[in-house]
Amino acid sequence: MFEYLHDKGLVIALGLGCHTSTVSRMKLEDFLRFTRYVVARYACYSVVWISGQEITDNSPSATSGYSAFECYLEASALIEKLDGYGHPNSAHMYPMVIEDERAQRLDKTEWHDSWTLQGGHCLIQPMDFYRGYYDSRITGVIKPFIEAEANYEDINCGGFTGYDLNRYSAWNAMLCGSAGFTYGVTGIWASSFSTSDYTGWLGETSSYSYDPWYMGLDKPGSFEVSYMKDFFTAIGPWQELIPHFDNSASAPFLKRGNSALAATEDASVIVAYFYNERSKSTGTIRILNPELTYDAYWFNPRTGKYIPIAEGITAADGEYTVPSRPTKADWVLLLTAKGLGVHYEEELPTDLNPDYEQVAPTGNPMTPVKVEAVGGITYKGTPKDKQTMTDPTAYLFDGDPATVWSPFANRTTQTFLLDLGTPHKLTHLTVTPAEGTIIPTFRVYGSNDGNLWTVITDTSVRERVNPGAGSEPLAGTYRYVKILLLNADAVNVSQDQLGTLSYEAMFNPMSGNSYSVTRIADIQLYTDGEGTPTPDKLVDPNAPDTPPADTDPADTDTGTADPADTATPDSDPADTDAPKKGCGSALSSAAVMAAAVCAAAVCVGKKKED
Repeated sequence: MFEYLHDKGLVIALGLGCHTSTVSRMKLEDFLRFTRYVVARYACYSVVWISGQEITDNSPSATSGYSAFECYLEASALIEKLDGYGHPNSAHMYPMVIEDERAQRLDKTEWHDSWTLQGGHCLIQPMDFYRGYYDSRITGVIKPFIEAEANYEDINCGGFTGYDLNRYSAWNAMLCGSAGFTYGVTGIWASSFSTSDYTGWLGETSSYSYDPWYMGLDKPGSFEVSYMKDFFTAIGPWQELIPHFDNSASAPFLKRGNSALAATEDASVIVAYFYNERSKSTGTIRILNPELTYDAYWFNPRTGKYIPIAEGITAADGEYTVPSRPTKADWVLLLTAKGLGVHYEEELPTDLNPDYEQVAPTGNPMTPVKVEAVGGITYKGTPKDKQTMTDPTAYLFDGDPATVWSPFANRTTQTFLLDLGTPHKLTHLTVTPAEGTIIPTFRVYGSNDGNLWTVITDTSVRERVNPGAGSEPLAGTYRYVKILLLNADAVNVSQDQLGTLSYEAMFNPMSGNSYSVTRIADIQLYTDGEGTPTPDKLVDPNAPDTPPADTDPADTDTGTADPADTATPDSDPADTDAPKKGCGSALSSAAVMAAAVCAAAVCVGKKKED
């Protein structure tokens, strides 16, 4: 496994054992012997040491006679002594501020050279949490930190994290000075496979992780963390961004929360993030350099594309009034005097159905060539036995309301990938719930290569007024359609009151909340037939305005579509030109530190070609 990861160019964040379980079952001398073995065998690979999982537990162990914290401190000191390669050496922690005695103890060790923080779950850490580690006013020693565990997507840990919190945490941490972000997700984190037994904290109503790994693999956050990585590597030396935390002199909106701001020292690059409120509100930024000229963009963290705002912005007084956000979702603002390299742009989004009207569909119904809905596939039996698989995907487009698609985990997001075979002019979508259930808010994307996506409609940015069938007008010409059912609606009633609802809901005794049940009778997509798609808008600032004349008649670059060009939409439904699978979640432990002096870390995400 190490060879495979190494050949893929990944850096492995390597810890010893699981939480306190390992050291509570081993004597200290045995744990140190195990440590020597791991260093001897694996230090020659590209690794960074993180000691173990949440090592800062001071509870004494009856077996070892030491607390987990003491055992891991000994082991990490031994790693430092034995590792001749000088790999970065850190420790994964429980959520704690820099003033905590355990953090202070870590900071004073000779081997500890960076912080592997945990922001925790079901909350967004305040700016002061990161500021204490960023400015090192307390310790006097500057060390990089990486946000290594914050709101793993769709898990139960102190409550249900859901989908949006992971994205909020990632951008907030990066703009508060983190040297990277570690993505985690249900199923992958818990290493679950079977859906018939309690394995790896798996279970619908009582566990930490709702989904097995093959359902967690394609959660939307795994794509979105890679968009974030692409953004920071595209804007220039992102390591030079300086957080402004809650400094209202820099931007008054920072005082009200739900936002973050960072800029280079000369303010040639300014990044602001507005999140965690259903609003288009923004504010004023007061740190522009009067000697510079800026271009302004919105960056869509759900698609990885930019929306141009204005060019040639100057501010004699250093002040810029940010326009309203494109929608009531979270958005990233980029002000840059350095220009933006090659990037994809999208149009300002338009809500085709702001009033949730249930209108009669136009166009003709069509059945996709291929439908993927992994969230409903379940496996029964144990690995030692022959597994049996149940796949209700065919029920989604069979036109029979009596046959119902059910997800394995109602609470989590569900993704449906539709391949229409060729690009079609979309007109309407209906999602019909099974009797007694409702459909959560949902987002619909379109694509012609299965890699670059455009949001066609997003019901989550509206006020929820009709929890019935999903009936949405669509626009655009696409071969691929992705339907993302967002987290099931939370129900603010007690367990005893669930029966009074007009729809079915479940109670989770672990998180103490209830949520609606999702079951789908049918999905129907309507189109006006095949069409010619508008290509994704690729902007290359260095490209010549007019292509040079082609005087060679034998040159095959005639401007016509090359059937061998993989960027051309493929009309063969059996071809491998299919939507790329999400695999960013497999990198959930790859907190990649810079090799030499651990001065910075690279925020990691899934590569699109994987």
